[in-house]
Amino acid sequence: MASADVADPLVYYPDSRYIFDFHKTVYNHQPGKCRLVPGVDYGSEDMETLANGLTFITSGVILPSFSEMAKKYYRDHKVRGRIFLFDFNNPDKNAVELKITGDLNQTDFVPHGIGSWQDPSSGRLLIYVVNHGSLDDTIEKFEYIDDKKELKHLHTYKDPAIYFVNDVAVLEEEKFYFTNFAYFRNRIGGLIEALLQINSGYIVYFDGTKYTKVSDGYFLANGLALSLNKQYIYLCTANKDMKIFERKDNGELILKQVLMLHMDTSGSNATGITELFLDNGHTLYASSSASLYKNQLLIGTVHHKLMYCKVEIL
Repeated sequence: MASADVADPLVYYPDSRYIFDFHKTVYNHQPGKCRLVPGVDYGSEDMETLANGLTFITSGVILPSFSEMAKKYYRDHKVRGRIFLFDFNNPDKNAVELKITGDLNQTDFVPHGIGSWQDPSSGRLLIYVVNHGSLDDTIEKFEYIDDKKELKHLHTYKDPAIYFVNDVAVLEEEKFYFTNFAYFRNRIGGLIEALLQINSGYIVYFDGTKYTKVSDGYFLANGLALSLNKQYIYLCTANKDMKIFERKDNGELILKQVLMLHMDTSGSNATGITELFLDNGHTLYASSSASLYKNQLLIGTVHHKLMYCKVEIL
């Protein structure tokens, strides 16, 4: 592999062998006792865990660039977009589907990335969901009504800047970041883009009025998250790295660190990686997200199940 100079952790040249796992030997292991969560059968692509342990989970995603076989499978099984709620404080109650109310066209709701913001004074909880509609991508804004286990649709964000979105990270009620995943939305173009490792992914910031591209040049820009103090933002890409940015008050991002997730690291703030779970597809396949809460772990997938684990090795 073309290795990076450890003195400069921001320099990294990806190698196809690592990106496509040609080098990898899989040794199945779990952090403790694990089980599949019943009722979540067609994906749990992304999740958002709050400080109180409530976790919102998107299910039923099908991207424009997915194969016709995958699309037919979803049609045959009448898969629809759903949002589940899982409570880490009561894991035996499993996941419940949230009712969606308001003016959202639920027949054209294909949820993907998810983020949240809670008003510190009123406690009002807002949930933001990436939606791959039949015509274009949007970001949907909901209010969570706890006593009704309901998501009330409030607003649809629609703009040419919301192009092929993967994930959203919310700063304030009308301020958020999101990733545009790739350039090609069709199957053939997407495959070429992946094989050639075209760096067309980027991050956009919405300040309540305008959309601004704040960082670009990434290979399949994927998951996005804010630190608890909102000073840093984290981006995962198909290069199997995590990029850590410092956030400026005007929304600009400054790249501070690149953490390679398939190798040991040094000379940076993040100095170690612990692999909690690995499976060759026998139990769980195509994992896409995970959330750790008080020695408990949820693992989501693109098309498959949702897994809950007790974590006993940390």
